[in-house]
Amino acid sequence: MLKAKTFAWTLSLTMGIAIILAWSCPVTPAWSAGKEVAAGAGSESYDLVIYGGSFAGVAAAISAATVNPEARILLVDPQRALGTIGTVGGQNYMDVRGWPADPHAYQWNKGWVRPYVTMGTYDRIFARTDRAYNTDEAARLLGQMVAEHPNVTVWLETDVLAVTTSPGAGDSVRITGATFQKVRRDPATGYVLFDDSDRPRTVTARIFIDASDNGRLHRLSGHFVGTLGREDTSYERRFMVNTLMFKIRGVDVAELIRILNSPDGDWRGLRDRDGTLLFYGGWKTVNGPGAAPAIQAFNRATPRFHIKPANVAQNGTGSEEYWVNMLLVFNVDPRLEEKDRGTDRFPEPANRDPIVPPWSLDQAWVEARRILDTPEFLAALRSFPAFERVELVRAADGGPAVGDMMYIREALHSSLRADWLSPYNYALTQGEVALAGRGPDDGADAANYEHRIGLAFYWMDSNGYEKLLRGDHWEVVGEPLPHGQGPVNPVYVPYEVMVTPYIENLLVPNGSANAGRWAWSMLRVIPNLTVVGDAAGVAAGLALREGWVVSRPTEEEIRKVQEALRSLGARLDK
Repeated sequence: MLKAKTFAWTLSLTMGIAIILAWSCPVTPAWSAGKEVAAGAGSESYDLVIYGGSFAGVAAAISAATVNPEARILLVDPQRALGTIGTVGGQNYMDVRGWPADPHAYQWNKGWVRPYVTMGTYDRIFARTDRAYNTDEAARLLGQMVAEHPNVTVWLETDVLAVTTSPGAGDSVRITGATFQKVRRDPATGYVLFDDSDRPRTVTARIFIDASDNGRLHRLSGHFVGTLGREDTSYERRFMVNTLMFKIRGVDVAELIRILNSPDGDWRGLRDRDGTLLFYGGWKTVNGPGAAPAIQAFNRATPRFHIKPANVAQNGTGSEEYWVNMLLVFNVDPRLEEKDRGTDRFPEPANRDPIVPPWSLDQAWVEARRILDTPEFLAALRSFPAFERVELVRAADGGPAVGDMMYIREALHSSLRADWLSPYNYALTQGEVALAGRGPDDGADAANYEHRIGLAFYWMDSNGYEKLLRGDHWEVVGEPLPHGQGPVNPVYVPYEVMVTPYIENLLVPNGSANAGRWAWSMLRVIPNLTVVGDAAGVAAGLALREGWVVSRPTEEEIRKVQEALRSLGARLDK
C-alpha cells in the first residue's frame, strides 16, 4: 500500500521546528464531473488513454506498450507534433545537471560521459539528440519511437472537451471517459480554438494518464485536489513565469567562441557531441552596474515582460538559426485557454491582480509575439555580446518565428490531503529535494527509497513569479531558497508523486504531479519528468495486465514496477 507522508518527521528534520502549519484549503472543482458534450454515435474503447504528448507522455506510451504489448493505448496531443515544450515549443536546450559525486558514471562509446542520472527513455532520446538539437528532427524522433509500438494510436492537434467520472472506493472517483475534438489556430486572433467542423469523439478507458503541461484533463475531471502555483508557501495563487521561445539568426559565431573561451566572458557554453552550439549567460549584460541601457529600459518599463539572462541553442548542427529562452511573461494562468472562454470549462482566474491581470495561454502567446516585434525589444536583444547584428527569424505570416505554445513552467500541484495547505502536503516536498542524501540511509529523501521509481536532479529554478514597482521602475521579486540551499544530490522520486488519491485510475507525471511548489521547481525539467513518465507507463501497463489499481498499489506491485523499470534501463539507485 502507498505510505502516508510523515509530516511531523519531515518538518522536524528539515526545519528544526515542532509546529505544523495547518490551513483550511477546500478545493473547488473547475467544473462539475460527469458532464459530456454531444458526440457521434457510440464511443471508442481503449485500455489506456494518455493525454499530452510531452516527453513524459511519450515515455509513458513507450513504456506501457513495452511492458504490455497487448494493451490498446491512445496518445492524444493538442500540438502538431509530439514533444510539446521540448519540440514545437522551441525549448531545445536540455536542462541536465551532472552529479559530481556520481560513482556510476556512464561512458559513451566515444568517451563522452552521460551528464545526468535520468536514464530509461530519456537516455535513449539523449543518445540521438544530445543537449541541443533541431526541434523538428526531435519531434520526428519521438514520433518514430512511439510508432515502433503498433498498439499505440496517436491523435495530434486534438484536445479534451470533457471528462466523465463515476464513484470509486471511499472518497475517490474513476474517470470513465473523455471527449476530444480537433483544434486549430485562428489566423485572425492567433488563438488556438476547437475546430467546429470536426465531430467530437468520446473515448472510454480503464486507466488514464495526464501527461499534459497544464494538467488539463485532470482539472476537467472536476476532481483535482491540490494547489495552484506557489499557493503552498505564499498562500497566493500565482504561477511561475512563462516564456515564449523565439528564433534568431546572425549570431557572430567567431566572437561568441572568443567569449566562451574567455575567463571573464559573459557567455558560458559548449558544443555537444555532434557540434551543436549551446550557451547561456548574459548576467553582466542584464544586471549590475554595466547592464545594457536598452535592456534596463525595457525591463524597468513593464510589469508584464522581462528580459532575463538567456539560454540559447543552435537549431541543429550547422544551422544559422538559434532558439532563445529570454523573454519572461508574468501572471499567465496556464488553466486559461481561449478555446474555453464563455463555457464552464473556463475557470475563475487564479488571482485578481489589478495591474497585471491573469492572461490566458493564448493571450500570452499573442502579446509576447507582438512585443518581440518592437524596436525596443530588438535594441535590447542586440545588446548581448555577439548579438549586435542578429535578426528575428520570420514565420510564414511575416511575424516572428516562435514556439507553437508557451513554455509553461508550473501549473497544478496535486496534494495528499484536501484540507491542509502546507509545503509538506505532497508526495515530494521541498525538504526532500533540498536536503536529499547520498544514498538510501541518509538525507531527507530516505523515506522515499522503498517506493522510488527513479532519480531526479536539477537546481531549484523558478525564474520568478512577479515584478513589483520600486520607485519609478519595475523589478523581478527574488525569493530565497527553502532551507537556505538547493540540492547537492539527486532525490529519490517516490511512486506517489504521480498519484492523486482522489482519482483511482489516473496517473499524473507532469503538470499536476504530486509535488510542492519548490520540489516542482527542480522536478519540472524535461529529463526528470521523462523519468516519471516512464514510471507512469510501466505502472499502467502492469496494472492493466494484472488487474490492480494504479493509485493504490501494494508493496509487491511497487516492486514489480521497479523491476520493470530496471529492465527498461531506468536508474533507481544513487
